[in-house]
Amino acid sequence: MIALYFFAVQAWRRIRGGWQDKEFRGLFWTVLAVILLGTVFYHEFEQWSWVDSFYFTVVTLATVGYGDLSPTNPFTKLFTTLYIVIGLGLLSSFILKLAEIRIEPGAPRRLLKREVKEVAAEVSIIEAAATGKTAVDETPPAQTMLPGDDQPRD
Repeated sequence: MIALYFFAVQAWRRIRGGWQDKEFRGLFWTVLAVILLGTVFYHEFEQWSWVDSFYFTVVTLATVGYGDLSPTNPFTKLFTTLYIVIGLGLLSSFILKLAEIRIEPGAPRRLLKREVKEVAAEVSIIEAAATGKTAVDETPPAQTMLPGDDQPRD
């Protein structure tokens, strides 16, 4: 379950990161429109529920094809054939574009360090309030080291 969470977070970061790219936005909206088109088509022409129509659309475009649902009349079979050829190309292009997006590698680590520092500051304030001391009383004076120094300077 945790792997699914990390996958979703990475996917969201990639989508957010790719949003500045005009080609990415175009592919995103086109894939969304193709999925919506398939869902509406199968709902209307196969008389499937909205959930079954969406499910069949995604399973078909992802080339999983469980076989539990399949088109029953010649028109929807022809549509499905064309739909797979067009939709698979679009979905593949979108997935490749999504994979190309680089997420800044230090960003999560920097955020974590910042959060740790903020929590540490809050804890020191709480400890100071509980003991009656101020957080400044326990802060050592700043020391600096210059190149060539053996000992820190006050």
